[in-house]
Amino acid sequence: MRPLAWLALLAALPGPGLAAEVAVRRYALVIGANDGGPNRIRLQYALRDAAAFAAVLRELGGVAAEDETLLLEPSRAALHATLEALRVRLAAVRDARTELLVYYSGHSDEEGLLLGGERFAYAELREALRQMPADVRVGVLDSCASGALTRAKGGVLRPPFLLDESTQVTGHAFLTSSSADEAAQESDTLGGSFFTHYLISGLRGAADTTGDGRVTLNESYQFAFAETLARTEKTQGGAQHPSYDIQLAGTGDLVLTDLRVANAGLELGEGLAGRVFVRNTGGQLVAELNKPAGRRVTLGLEPGAYEVTVRGAQGLFAARVAIGTNARPVLESEALTPLSSEPTVSRGGPPALAHEPVRVTLLPALYPSQPVRSELLLGLLVGNATELNGMALSLGVNAIAARADGFVLAFGLNLIGGDLFGIAWTSGANVIAGRSRGLGVAAGANIADGDVELLQLAGGLNVAGANLDGAQLAGGLNIAGGEVDGLMLAGGFNLAGGALRGAQLSAGFNRAGDTRGLQVAALNLAGDLRGLQLGLVNVAGVVHGVQLGLVNVAEDIHGLPIGLVNWVERGQRHLAYWASPQEYVNLDFRFGSRHVYTLLMAGFESEAQPNRWYAAFGFGATARFDPLFLNVDLSAGANRRGFRAEPQANVRAQLRLMLGVELLSHLSLFVGGSLGAFAGWDGEDMRIPGAPQIVHSERDHVQRYWPSFFAGVQI
Repeated sequence: MRPLAWLALLAALPGPGLAAEVAVRRYALVIGANDGGPNRIRLQYALRDAAAFAAVLRELGGVAAEDETLLLEPSRAALHATLEALRVRLAAVRDARTELLVYYSGHSDEEGLLLGGERFAYAELREALRQMPADVRVGVLDSCASGALTRAKGGVLRPPFLLDESTQVTGHAFLTSSSADEAAQESDTLGGSFFTHYLISGLRGAADTTGDGRVTLNESYQFAFAETLARTEKTQGGAQHPSYDIQLAGTGDLVLTDLRVANAGLELGEGLAGRVFVRNTGGQLVAELNKPAGRRVTLGLEPGAYEVTVRGAQGLFAARVAIGTNARPVLESEALTPLSSEPTVSRGGPPALAHEPVRVTLLPALYPSQPVRSELLLGLLVGNATELNGMALSLGVNAIAARADGFVLAFGLNLIGGDLFGIAWTSGANVIAGRSRGLGVAAGANIADGDVELLQLAGGLNVAGANLDGAQLAGGLNIAGGEVDGLMLAGGFNLAGGALRGAQLSAGFNRAGDTRGLQVAALNLAGDLRGLQLGLVNVAGVVHGVQLGLVNVAEDIHGLPIGLVNWVERGQRHLAYWASPQEYVNLDFRFGSRHVYTLLMAGFESEAQPNRWYAAFGFGATARFDPLFLNVDLSAGANRRGFRAEPQANVRAQLRLMLGVELLSHLSLFVGGSLGAFAGWDGEDMRIPGAPQIVHSERDHVQRYWPSFFAGVQI
């Protein structure tokens, strides 16, 4: 059973003429849960559905990154806490219209959402959303029996609010992927659930029946309903009937996505007609629709390379399209080329394969001359077959032209032209043109052009052309072209082209997009980080967690940077001058996050210590009570006589506590007290005039401790 639940809180972009009059802020909570408890089959694509829905909201739905929460595999308590935190955030918004979208993909039953072994009742969910202080709230559940949520009140579709340009709509709307007694289903072919797949296709432009560049709630629901019902009528799970409960008042065009704001897109020309499939470089189906002749359709897509396949009355055609930033190429029917490799099929089924249960090949032909399926393949130099459902053994190369299910073993090379479901083992390399779901073991390299699910283990190189859901272990380099859910462990480098949920461990270099988890390497690079970076140099965007290293760099940090140098773009950088009775001229530079900083300090001694200066390095913490701030820091360094190069055996330390007030945005005054300490050897000493002090001296060693006070100004 495939339960996926849509919870989204309503989103309505303002009309083009009202942007200056109405400030709109849209929030999104996107939830994905594969685990429905010990008695439920673990889902494969709920997390991917959630990530895809979050992406379309960021690209086309007007949701800023800081206003989106992606919650994966939450517990009941975590969902409660997240909803409460969201309620508090919404209550704090002033002078803006607020819109909330909540999406859920996962298991559910007739009573509520199933999170691991726990249940979150529909009644609790409705009440939590009812209490949200938002002008509009939309909930979408893609899960089994999710129609029970809408059945509780019985929705009535009211189209008038979709007809004009105002933004006065208030209330709630719930969309669900199935009725109260139906199973929601996911598909290996689609790589996700039927309902979410068609909803996202619609939001990217397939549902824009008016051609105005905007997709409304009504358009997206009608498109997802029709496509989901059509595709599930003949599945084992039976037909799905998405349902709704819309309780909205007022007038306005309830827009969910606006294709005009996309930084890239694809336009399907008026002459192109048929069933259109758009896939990215990883082979993932990102949009699917029936394109009628005589109407231009715009799809909002990310920049990149795409393969477009069109099945029409004249057959199957394809084209490759490269989409640059801020570009919207037009694909006309003339640009399509027939798929020459398409086999001729009899009506009612796929092409027939010759069946050889045991196939022995001695001649070094890379692929068989006729399509053949085998359960046991034995090759001397080359073992070849079209499909394998069992075991293949070869001293040289195993070449499977299409899909391989089972165990593939070669001393040289395994070549699989389609998907692998099983184990590929070789002393050379495993090369898989499609998806790898299983185990790839190679002394040299594992290379899969599609998704990798489970494990790649190589002495040299692992490559997942699309997403990784599992682990890559390599002595050299791991590469994933898309998102990573799991572990990347390498002696050299780990490179993830998309988001990371898990861990990257390497001796050299880690790189990933937005990261939830752990990065450990000499150099770590990440997008936004929720977790820990441990390395010599750590670089990230917005950090919710810890950066531990010699040098930490972040755009912003809501956690703790621990390092010799912490540089935060939205943090603090202050240059200060201060004086005390012992040191008249002192400069320090403080830089770091809002609450933790690194301190560089230098100054000259008073006339009691002529020709002496000091330099120190330290760390500190800041607490702000605007316009006041409180700093505490500890520094250590050495006193110098002149600028001679020879070493001087002394250590000077200082603990400071200061209270300041911000007069202007870049001007503050501060006062404070300090405790100083000095230790000198080989005759080195420091005179401390005008201050009580404790002195401990023996032979060539002296220690001094003294209190003091200071005042200064910082910019």
